[in-house]
Amino acid sequence: MPKITIVHHDDLCKIAYPNNAMHHGKYCYSILGLYNYIDETIYILESLNLDTKYGESVVLHELVHHFQYESGEADKVDNINQLEHFAYFLEKKFSNQDSLIASNNRYDE
Repeated sequence: MPKITIVHHDDLCKIAYPNNAMHHGKYCYSILGLYNYIDETIYILESLNLDTKYGESVVLHELVHHFQYESGEADKVDNINQLEHFAYFLEKKFSNQDSLIASNNRYDE
């Protein structure tokens, strides 16, 4: 399992965009968490309340990315943004308290 670390917004931005100072600030405002496959750590924004369904769903989203890398799924995509669809799908299902197995197709909406 990955390590989970709570971080300040500025630190989260630096982790998300280590080589691009332009993305720090207004371009980084929407990041609540991220999975870093290099150090196998989930970084979560310190202001996110993890005692809420929404906070838990963000952690779930990042756990999906961890398992995508661990299972080799991340190696099968041309662009890492392709990994987001399933993570957002599960995050939405979890936060809506829908059954994660109610659908025959993991991507149908």
